[in-house]
Amino acid sequence: MEKFTGLTKIEVEQRKAAGQGSQAPPQITKSTASIIKGNICTLFNFLNFVIAILLFIAGAYSNMLFIAIIILNIVIGIFQELKAKKLVDELSILNRPSVHVIREGKEEKQIHSELLDSMKKVTHFTSFLIIPLGVLLFLEAAVLRNLTFSNSIVSSAAALLGMLPKGLVLLISVSLATGVIRLAKMKILIQNIYSLETLAHVDTICLDKTGTITDGKMKVYDKIPLSDFTKNEIEPMIESYMAVCDDTNATFQALETIFPKKKRYQETAKIAFSSARKWGSVSFENLGTIFVGAPDKLFEEEIPDLLKMEMEAGRRVIVIGYYNKIWENINALPQNIKPLYGVILEDNIRKNAKKTLKFFRQEGVDVKIISGDHAKTVSMIAKKAGLDHWERVVDMSAFENEPEYEELTNKYSVFARVTPKQKQELVKALKRQGHKVAMTGDGVNDLLALREADCAIAIADGSDASKQISEVVLLDSDFTNLLQVVMEGRKVVHNVTRTAGAFSTMENQTVMYFLLILISMTAVIRSCIPMNPLRAFLCITMVFGTFFAIMILPNLLQITMLTKAMLKYVGIGLIISEAVLFVILKCMKLWKNKEK
Repeated sequence: MEKFTGLTKIEVEQRKAAGQGSQAPPQITKSTASIIKGNICTLFNFLNFVIAILLFIAGAYSNMLFIAIIILNIVIGIFQELKAKKLVDELSILNRPSVHVIREGKEEKQIHSELLDSMKKVTHFTSFLIIPLGVLLFLEAAVLRNLTFSNSIVSSAAALLGMLPKGLVLLISVSLATGVIRLAKMKILIQNIYSLETLAHVDTICLDKTGTITDGKMKVYDKIPLSDFTKNEIEPMIESYMAVCDDTNATFQALETIFPKKKRYQETAKIAFSSARKWGSVSFENLGTIFVGAPDKLFEEEIPDLLKMEMEAGRRVIVIGYYNKIWENINALPQNIKPLYGVILEDNIRKNAKKTLKFFRQEGVDVKIISGDHAKTVSMIAKKAGLDHWERVVDMSAFENEPEYEELTNKYSVFARVTPKQKQELVKALKRQGHKVAMTGDGVNDLLALREADCAIAIADGSDASKQISEVVLLDSDFTNLLQVVMEGRKVVHNVTRTAGAFSTMENQTVMYFLLILISMTAVIRSCIPMNPLRAFLCITMVFGTFFAIMILPNLLQITMLTKAMLKYVGIGLIISEAVLFVILKCMKLWKNKEK
């Protein structure tokens, strides 16, 4: 086989001159421009800016203070996302990988947020009413009440602004931003403030074993000889394998402690280790090939009982094998690979893993453990970590054809020997059944599943790509801190929901009040209002919203925001509005009687 040497310096310069130079792949994170555009260009902002422009044209500058609320909301969103982007970019520089990968494209993930979706529904609904109602109010003020153009604009704007929940939008932004700041102090980075609320609604969380339930710091527990070769015959080849392989994960870092990198022989072929294949190899000229991988993948024979015992104890087993010829077929394995060593690796379970899994169980969150390791190893780790139904384990490599993923997710809690594509399909199956799914991951093999999940969670020690596409990054790489994220998210959602009802009540009264104007408003009724209605509504919005944003109380309940708020408080708002209308009409009647 001809040795691959790459381009010479002269060839490199020639390609650069021809415009064929290599460039680094684009970042997956949002650009600064897209962050700014995403926070400014919304239907809600558009409606408010249109009203502000009309007030400006009318010369009612003192009534434009409401636009400060909109600008503040925009600034909060932009600042938080830019801050998160900067931190992730810094993490990417500090943890830059030594290998190059081909990514799937510059795809941006859509955040699924009930708070955000609820606000969009309200804004879309009011957008259908705001234009015809605005025209009617303007005509009523200009024709029936003979107001000037400027006064007609001010009067109409007050009613229209009452239909747009500015105070609630500001409340949501301030509340979520406050929660994000609290979590940042706990070394938890929230890249999009609405993802904090998304995680609060999660009812299923998929956890990777290595680096999540365990601390990811693997160490060699034992090295078991499996052949008659002497140490001097085989270890120089294994050390050469370690020197030329590109793998830098925790498994190979542990192997390096017993087989240091020493390039003694020249390689002629190399197949990188793959999480899908579960093996890798390096061939050496005139010597043969060293294989490293899972025992059940490399060998057709029964796994030795000694290795089985270690798997049942929750330890990971890696086998090193030898084949006496050069091997270059990436899609198949040769027969008669001779086992050289069985390396037993131990991965410590995190101290608070049991407490965290217990919390999720009490909160009604179903936990699925998804791993590429052997079924016995994963199930024993799940048992030690305190997972319910740890014995419900399935080996995904046993399926030759595509399985029924919905059936598997309902039946099993532990999934072993899972490929990256299967991880994605499992997440899809859970979502098809109506679940809100969170996924934790740290490597390139988790990217497909992280993209598919409603909320992706990465750790700081993970790959750059996993951090860039995730909504939550655990800066201390400790998944037990997810407990704090869920608690903070549910606290914010609960209090925003309660306050949303109060805003709904207030805005119902605003609409009823201006409908009263539309019917026919006498000077007596107008004299009952102590200040300009637009300014009155602005004061209520600022004071009311800020007070409830600051006075947030802890609560861990999962709540559907829009449904609960509207059902509970729209009726209350209508009752109060009708009561106010009754009092005003009563006063009118008394005034007429007195006049007579």
